[in-house]
Amino acid sequence: QTMVAWTDEVMQELTAAALLAYLAVAHYGRGRGEWTPSEAPAHWQATVNDVLSAQREAFARLWGQRRDAADVDAFSAQIAGPLTETARALLQRLYPLPEA
Repeated sequence: QTMVAWTDEVMQELTAAALLAYLAVAHYGRGRGEWTPSEAPAHWQATVNDVLSAQREAFARLWGQRRDAADVDAFSAQIAGPLTETARALLQRLYPLPEA
Protein backbone atom coordinates (compact mmCIF):
# COMPACT_ATOMS: atom_id res chain seq x y z
CA GLN A 1 0.00 0.00 0.00
CA THR A 2 1.37 3.39 -1.00
CA MET A 3 1.01 6.34 1.35
CA VAL A 4 1.78 9.99 0.76
CA ALA A 5 2.11 12.46 3.65
CA TRP A 6 3.42 15.93 4.30
CA THR A 7 6.51 16.34 6.45
CA ASP A 8 6.29 17.87 9.91
CA GLU A 9 7.96 21.01 8.52
CA VAL A 10 5.27 21.38 5.86
CA MET A 11 2.57 20.88 8.49
CA GLN A 12 4.18 23.62 10.60
CA GLU A 13 4.31 25.96 7.59
CA LEU A 14 0.65 25.22 6.76
CA THR A 15 -0.28 25.99 10.36
CA ALA A 16 1.55 29.33 10.16
CA ALA A 17 -0.18 30.14 6.86
CA ALA A 18 -3.58 29.30 8.35
CA LEU A 19 -2.90 31.58 11.33
CA LEU A 20 -1.84 34.42 9.01
CA ALA A 21 -5.04 33.98 6.98
CA TYR A 22 -7.06 34.00 10.21
CA LEU A 23 -5.33 37.22 11.27
CA ALA A 24 -6.18 38.87 7.96
CA VAL A 25 -9.85 38.03 8.33
CA ALA A 26 -9.90 39.01 12.03
CA HIS A 27 -8.04 42.27 11.36
CA TYR A 28 -9.72 43.45 8.19
CA GLY A 29 -13.08 41.80 8.73
CA ARG A 30 -15.47 41.56 5.88
CA GLY A 31 -15.76 45.33 5.54
CA ARG A 32 -13.52 45.27 2.47
CA GLY A 33 -16.03 43.22 0.46
CA GLU A 34 -15.07 39.96 -1.23
CA TRP A 35 -11.85 38.35 -0.01
CA THR A 36 -8.80 39.29 -2.02
CA PRO A 37 -5.33 38.06 -1.10
CA SER A 38 -2.98 40.78 0.06
CA GLU A 39 0.37 41.08 1.77
CA ALA A 40 0.17 40.73 5.55
CA PRO A 41 1.97 43.30 7.70
CA ALA A 42 5.60 42.20 8.12
CA HIS A 43 5.42 41.94 11.91
CA TRP A 44 2.61 39.37 11.72
CA GLN A 45 4.92 36.71 10.29
CA ALA A 46 7.48 37.23 13.06
CA THR A 47 4.75 37.16 15.71
CA VAL A 48 3.21 33.98 14.28
CA ASN A 49 6.64 32.35 14.26
CA ASP A 50 7.27 33.38 17.89
CA VAL A 51 3.91 32.09 19.10
CA LEU A 52 4.27 28.83 17.16
CA SER A 53 7.79 28.38 18.57
CA ALA A 54 6.34 28.51 22.07
CA GLN A 55 3.96 25.68 21.05
CA ARG A 56 6.50 23.71 19.00
CA GLU A 57 6.53 20.66 21.32
CA ALA A 58 2.73 20.39 21.37
CA PHE A 59 2.54 20.55 17.58
CA ALA A 60 5.47 18.13 17.18
CA ARG A 61 3.52 15.59 19.26
CA LEU A 62 0.46 16.16 17.09
CA TRP A 63 2.40 15.72 13.87
CA GLY A 64 3.75 12.43 15.24
CA GLN A 65 0.25 11.29 16.18
CA ARG A 66 -1.14 12.15 12.76
CA ARG A 67 1.02 9.48 11.18
CA ASP A 68 -0.79 6.86 13.25
CA ALA A 69 -4.24 8.45 13.06
CA ALA A 70 -6.67 6.35 11.07
CA ASP A 71 -9.55 8.70 11.82
CA VAL A 72 -9.29 12.21 10.38
CA ASP A 73 -12.13 13.46 12.59
CA ALA A 74 -10.35 12.26 15.73
CA PHE A 75 -7.15 14.01 14.65
CA SER A 76 -9.11 17.18 13.91
CA ALA A 77 -10.48 17.08 17.45
CA GLN A 78 -6.95 16.62 18.84
CA ILE A 79 -5.52 19.61 16.99
CA ALA A 80 -8.44 21.95 17.77
CA GLY A 81 -7.31 22.71 21.33
CA PRO A 82 -3.66 23.55 20.61
CA LEU A 83 -4.61 25.50 17.50
CA THR A 84 -7.21 27.52 19.45
CA GLU A 85 -4.67 28.23 22.23
CA THR A 86 -2.12 29.35 19.66
CA ALA A 87 -4.60 31.64 17.90
CA ARG A 88 -5.65 33.11 21.24
CA ALA A 89 -2.01 33.76 22.24
CA LEU A 90 -1.40 35.35 18.86
CA LEU A 91 -4.36 37.72 19.20
CA GLN A 92 -3.36 38.61 22.76
CA ARG A 93 0.16 39.42 21.59
CA LEU A 94 -0.99 41.58 18.68
CA TYR A 95 -4.05 43.16 20.30
CA PRO A 96 -3.48 43.26 24.07
CA LEU A 97 -6.45 44.28 26.18
CA PRO A 98 -6.04 47.67 27.83
CA GLU A 99 -5.27 47.53 31.51
CA ALA A 100 -8.26 48.35 33.72
